[in-house]
Amino acid sequence: MALFFGLGAVKRVTELVNKGKLETERIDSEQEASFTLPGRAYSSQHRELLILLGTTASAIAVLVFLLYIYAEETMALYNSPLILWPIVGLLGLILIRVWRFAITGKLHEDPVLFAISDHPSQIATALMFLVLWLAI
Repeated sequence: MALFFGLGAVKRVTELVNKGKLETERIDSEQEASFTLPGRAYSSQHRELLILLGTTASAIAVLVFLLYIYAEETMALYNSPLILWPIVGLLGLILIRVWRFAITGKLHEDPVLFAISDHPSQIATALMFLVLWLAI
């Protein structure tokens, strides 16, 4: 649940950052423009709060996976559940990369589409599947 909340927040931050760049160019000023997105209940003033909540949710998602590794059910499902540890780091790296691109305005699309099309994220995802396969 935390992972999806974090991804939703990335999407909202991306919308605000990209719209903010357009508004700043439009008014031809270095000042950040204050605006509301059409059909949305949040505005540019909510950007920092969305970043805080979204990055926290993403970190919690990584922590939940870490706790999953040590759950009794996981010990029964996998021959070597401790081999799942690299997934924690790889998932964290993907989420950090997505957030960094969103905050800097380099993310121009849905975060899931970005992760699918981004070469480093593809490599990390392939490594996660390899680790998962090795744990079985």
